[in-house]
Amino acid sequence: MSIALPALGPLLFTASVISFKLRPILRRTFRSDPYQYLENVSSPESLHFATTQNNRTLSLLGDPSKSPNFDIIEGLLNNKDKIPSVVLRNGKLWNFWQDSKNQRGLHRYCDIDDYQAHDNVEDIKWTTVMDFDALGKAEDKR
Repeated sequence: MSIALPALGPLLFTASVISFKLRPILRRTFRSDPYQYLENVSSPESLHFATTQNNRTLSLLGDPSKSPNFDIIEGLLNNKDKIPSVVLRNGKLWNFWQDSKNQRGLHRYCDIDDYQAHDNVEDIKWTTVMDFDALGKAEDKR
């Protein structure tokens, strides 16, 4: 008994032509990263790059604190009545919270039932995983 196989010749030829045409693109893609030095965020090169980009942005867009909308936006972001945005992960509701008291932010979670049971954000029993303001103080950062 013999089994007839479909003609694979044209398919293999097409695959080899595609891979041949992709070689230059793949070579360019996997070359060394010209911004690899930015991985070390405290290096002089990285700090110079960040300062240069910040100055460039300020010269193009101006100082954001001089914008007429700055106080309005800052007020909305620091509003005590804002609703925390949450992400469901492993049966807990996770949140990153910033306000005037926690300027760097808190990474925290709570139980779903507790979140649904309270109308006031301050009444929810949050478990803080990381307090970035406290971490900054511990590391002598502003």
